[in-house]
Amino acid sequence: MKVGDLVRHVDDDFYLQVGLVTKIEFWQDSNSDRNVGVDVQVIWGDGKTRLHDEMELEIIVCQRDGKT
Repeated sequence: MKVGDLVRHVDDDFYLQVGLVTKIEFWQDSNSDRNVGVDVQVIWGDGKTRLHDEMELEIIVCQRDGKT
């Protein structure tokens, strides 16, 4: 996943709208080498920006048919 990808939320019907990834942050708990994660900031079709765990989102793949 990268900034600019179109995504949708995988679990909640509320998030079936398309969102745009605007920021990705990798983090690690300073007290534990094993407590790490990725926060993905998404702006949704309703204009609201929310943070999600990367596992909550799936990338929407657009296929091109080769026609111009």
